[in-house]
Amino acid sequence: MSEKTFATPSLVIGKATVSKSGKLKKRRAKAGQEVSGNTSHNESQAILQHTSFQGPNPHPDLLAKYEAVLPGAADRILQMAEMESAHRHSLEKYDAEAAFELNRRNESLSFFSGLCGQIVAGIITVASITGGVICILNGQIWTGGFLGGLPIVSIVYIFIAYREPKIKNNNQPNT
Repeated sequence: MSEKTFATPSLVIGKATVSKSGKLKKRRAKAGQEVSGNTSHNESQAILQHTSFQGPNPHPDLLAKYEAVLPGAADRILQMAEMESAHRHSLEKYDAEAAFELNRRNESLSFFSGLCGQIVAGIITVASITGGVICILNGQIWTGGFLGGLPIVSIVYIFIAYREPKIKNNNQPNT
């Protein structure tokens, strides 16, 4: 039975041996050491190794293998990663600038639409109060009171309901 042990310099490799009786024997070795032990024909062995690498570029060992197979491949891979990073940064910059411009336009549109709404509401209020006064002068008291009173009640309600709440300062003692 042949054994293969793969290791990287910082990896700990384990070897598990299962005997005929079902008992699991574990042996560990650091990288560069051989996992030794006598095994009989009734025992089976399993070696498990997990290597993980995270980042935009391949693991340095893989880069070395690419370079060995095709000279200049490692440099091309690194240039490709650099170009991809620059492209991603330019897209993120474009998105940020577009979001800023959209926000600026929305703010100015919101200001002008609010201003137009206030002007139209003021014209309607003045016209309604004027109509109410004319109705009262012509003897139609109920109609004039309704036309003149409704805008005044609406304005008072808006000023009372939509005023900004006062923020309490917790540092000052209550008196």
